[in-house]
Amino acid sequence: MTYSLTDIYNSELIACSWFGVSLVLLTSALLFYHMTRVSSLEMNSTVAGIFAIILMIISMGLCIMAVYTYHARISRSINKDNKDKDGFSQERKISPVITTFGIILAIVEIGICVTIIKGTIKRITNPIKK
Repeated sequence: MTYSLTDIYNSELIACSWFGVSLVLLTSALLFYHMTRVSSLEMNSTVAGIFAIILMIISMGLCIMAVYTYHARISRSINKDNKDKDGFSQERKISPVITTFGIILAIVEIGICVTIIKGTIKRITNPIKK
């Protein structure tokens, strides 16, 4: 099966859309968590931490799925049969960059989530008495 540059661009657009949704979820989780910590919202910060963690896990899942499906689509699109066509050499250079940025984004999200998990566990085990 022969693929065109349109297939590659569609794969990039889909991956970027998934990365965007992942970042929106991450931002929402962090904003929600912050608002409960500074008492803008009346809610137990432990429960807020759990909700934020759930949103971040969904965000990480979307990011990891985006990287995986992007890599699978690009691997099918840029194969040895297409090496002589115009544009594919540039796409072979760009594809690893997009994949790497997606992996870095997933790692950053995991780090943020681990930090909030540690803070939530700390609050559960050592509640502050008022």
